This record gives sequence, C-alpha cells and structure tokens, in this order.
Amino acid sequence: MNANISSGEWLEVSGATRDYSRMPANSLGLTVGKKFNDTLDLSWEAVVNKGVNDAVGGAPGFSVHNLRATYNIDTGFLKEAKLRVGVENVFDKQYRPHLFLRDAPGRNIKVSLSAAF
Repeated sequence: MNANISSGEWLEVSGATRDYSRMPANSLGLTVGKKFNDTLDLSWEAVVNKGVNDAVGGAPGFSVHNLRATYNIDTGFLKEAKLRVGVENVFDKQYRPHLFLRDAPGRNIKVSLSAAF
C-alpha cells in the first residue's frame, strides 16, 4: 500500500497566502498478490486518485486496476529468464490525471522477457 497526500501554499509578494494550485491529486495504491513456488507471481493493483477542484481547472477522481504476472523460466537455454505480462487499466477507463494535458492511455498490455547473466 502507498499513499500520496500533498498540500501547500503560495506566498505572495504582499505577504498573503493562498492554496497552491499545482499540486498532484491525493492518491492511494494497493497491491495484492500471490506467489506460487519460485515460478509464478500474480498481482492485482488498484490506484485511486481523489478529485481536484482548483484554479487550474481540476480533474474528477478516478480508480484504475492493473494485473501482472511474472513467470520464472527454469529450464532450457532461457534458464534464469523471466517472462512478465501486465495489463494496465484493465477496465479501459477514460480519465485525465490532474495537471495532465491529455487523457491517460486506455487499456495497455505489456510483455517483457529479461535474463540475468
């Protein structure tokens, strides 16, 4: 679990203060997983951002869900290699994080193969 909670103020030349409008949105992330032996690791992640309403225009809150799997290859010429597959934004949610100029990408699938030698 991780959290990001931000707050801040502008200090104007006159000495007055007001809320700082370029702060990232408060967010909370939670990852839950299961490891099967030393071969397979599965996880689910949820990221929740609080809505923001400020002088920059703000953004509504959102939640995004991600799935990941890592398979450790332990035979053949790929011994010690890892195959990783991830699906980000599983439900293809359309959202725009606070301070971003464009919407975030929709569902995104990533596959990687890495080896240690």
